Amino acid sequence: MPMRSFDSMVDTHNLKEQLTAKYRVLEKRLEDEPSVREDGPHAHTNRGLLSATDPDAAVVKRGNSKFRYQVHRVVDESGVITATEVTPGDVNEAHLLMELTKQHEQTTGTTVRTAVADSKYGTKENYLALKDAEIEAHIPPVKEGLISV
Repeated sequence: MPMRSFDSMVDTHNLKEQLTAKYRVLEKRLEDEPSVREDGPHAHTNRGLLSATDPDAAVVKRGNSKFRYQVHRVVDESGVITATEVTPGDVNEAHLLMELTKQHEQTTGTTVRTAVADSKYGTKENYLALKDAEIEAHIPPVKEGLISV
């Protein structure tokens, strides 16, 4: 249904009350941010920033800063995508390795024997989790200064 001019009317008698209520909603969203976003490479950029229209997006600086998402995926040896996760753009993907591994196993009905990933996944927590799961890791270590672990 198209918006009518009447729909844009604002009662200015209680505007301060309306803005205060909206602010409280946005402030609560900031307080409820998931912990995986707190240590990502863009955590400092996003501290205190929230999109009023897309609160799940995160500000990421790649050229021009803007709200973004990122898609994490697992592929099998043939290149077929078997697991995916979409997160705000500032989520530290290292936290998703084991979750995506489990999703891959559920999708394919197979047991993961080897994990190959880039250095963003090369954290000591991931190496230990893979070892505990008896999965061989082919992942270079995290490069210092790129993400905090």
